[in-house]
Amino acid sequence: MPRDRRPVWAELLGTLDEKFVANAVVFEHATPCAGLLLRGEPLRTETGALDRELVLRALAHGLARAPELRRRLRPAPFGLTTPAWVPDDDIDLEAHVRFHVGVVATDGPELPVLLAGRLNPPLDPRRPLWNTVVAELDDGRVAIAWRIQHAVGDGLYGMRLLDALTEADDAGAAGDAGVAGGAGAAGDAAADGPGSRAAAPSTSGASTSGASTSGASTTGTSATGTSATGTSRSTPTVPPLEPGPHRPPRSGAELLRVAWLAWWRRQEGPRGAWHEYWRKPFLRRLRRWGGRLVRPVRNHVLVVRGLTESLVPQRRYAFATHDLPPVARRARELGGSVHDLTVALALVALDQVLPDPAGPRLGVPISRRAARGDRRNHVRMTVVGIPPGTTLAEAVPLVHAAVATAVEAIEPSPSRVAEPGEPSRPAATILTTAGLAHASPAPTIPALGPTKSATNSPTLSPGHSAPGSPAPGQPGSASPTRDAPPHPAAPHPAAPHPAPDAPTRRRGYASFVPWRPRARSLGPALVGSAVLWPVLDPRDDLAVFGSSYADTFSLAVVGSRHVDVDAVQRAFAELVLGTADDVVAAVALPAPPGAGPGVRHDPGDQPGRRPDRQPHHQGGGTP
Repeated sequence: MPRDRRPVWAELLGTLDEKFVANAVVFEHATPCAGLLLRGEPLRTETGALDRELVLRALAHGLARAPELRRRLRPAPFGLTTPAWVPDDDIDLEAHVRFHVGVVATDGPELPVLLAGRLNPPLDPRRPLWNTVVAELDDGRVAIAWRIQHAVGDGLYGMRLLDALTEADDAGAAGDAGVAGGAGAAGDAAADGPGSRAAAPSTSGASTSGASTSGASTTGTSATGTSATGTSRSTPTVPPLEPGPHRPPRSGAELLRVAWLAWWRRQEGPRGAWHEYWRKPFLRRLRRWGGRLVRPVRNHVLVVRGLTESLVPQRRYAFATHDLPPVARRARELGGSVHDLTVALALVALDQVLPDPAGPRLGVPISRRAARGDRRNHVRMTVVGIPPGTTLAEAVPLVHAAVATAVEAIEPSPSRVAEPGEPSRPAATILTTAGLAHASPAPTIPALGPTKSATNSPTLSPGHSAPGSPAPGQPGSASPTRDAPPHPAAPHPAAPHPAPDAPTRRRGYASFVPWRPRARSLGPALVGSAVLWPVLDPRDDLAVFGSSYADTFSLAVVGSRHVDVDAVQRAFAELVLGTADDVVAAVALPAPPGAGPGVRHDPGDQPGRRPDRQPHHQGGGTP
């Protein structure tokens, strides 16, 4: 066999990112997910069945543009360093993709659980840390739940990977040719062009909504390879992916050598390397080394005793998809951005479902990539609170001021001069935690292409802002045509800070990130709508995550078992859109003329209706 002449490549896992793989419980829990709803007709055969081979080829075509998804974690010898990302030339696409057995009802409790990734099988630590479940919906669409492990990256980083998997809709012809040509085709990520198709306005004016139920779902895989959630291994045969430009280290010794050379090149000579090494206490390094040594034994015990499932509390899931323009218009009316509106709504809803005498408090993730460049996970969590009983109109300017102050504290602007009479602190409570977000920060990621929009984090990547988007370090928002202009002054209600001994525990977090302002496709299928799901820390009660795609706004809510996630959706519809009744009503999609019982149809076949505008009712569940 000829010797592999490719250059070796390895990337050490960040020390703080190692917490996401600290044990089997955290490993399986810290998994951000993106739920995509695709137009189903282009993914079907002439008989109307789902073309599984075409779906696999479309995913393989995207993987060729996302080398991060073709790398796995390899432990260092004797745990001397953190695990390292190394190329995986033997990636088995069919091991990462499952096809859901049966058809999922759009008005049932299974859909939000599916889109949140809770029906995905457990991640295999020996493979690249992502997997996908593909399911058919009863209205003809196809749902894809794409889940990654948080060690791969936060929301901003993950959205860049999602950009690589999909293509601008105006590049459909080129994308179809690549998919038809087989897997492994290389190419650059398509950028949004001026001719991209945007989502058409809704003809019905109704917002799609989510509601939870008490139904339960379980995850796991059986000995036969069929998931307990009703997913099965794909049967089509897809050509293997072409090897990447780099090879993995041949041995543990070579892995340590590559890692040491990469670390040394980042230092400023021997003196800088000495100071960098001793910057962290030696005892802390010793404890981390010991933790790596006992990690396999600890994980084995957790699995044998079944603690990987019992230690993670059950959650409830709900989501709603609305037209973006009314949401952006409401944000402008209240003097804030869509991000400010999302966080403020979450705080007001939290005050209703879980009253606290000290007032509701939620974390707001803020990207810090301006300081360290494009890191996989680089988010600081700022805790924002409002007084009890604050209205949405009062909360929006408070949230805007609080987050702006927190951003200013992280990266102060030397050119900023305080206005005469400006208060030193906003009326809202600001509690900034030191360091990165704990166990489960929001999913986040800078997108590819000239617009450089971002997802799952309230900030865009510094230096990569879309036209009209906020400055680096500021909370992210949609483009200025759909979001808030410079924030006008707004009266602040009296909001005294709590006493020093008042409880300051946050109950979860909230954020908003725009994805692409123009439509995208996965292979030949248009992405009708996208729902980005937060990762809720086991100690928290509520996570609210808003995201925009094309002309849609999606609100995903994850709550503990005793939290009414429906109430959050109803609060949004009532306070933002003034349509609370639409949230709890199931709207059936009428069949096209001539369609008899059992005939599947695609909503895109109806004149004037886009697949992302199909009214439906999403139920929640407790997996």
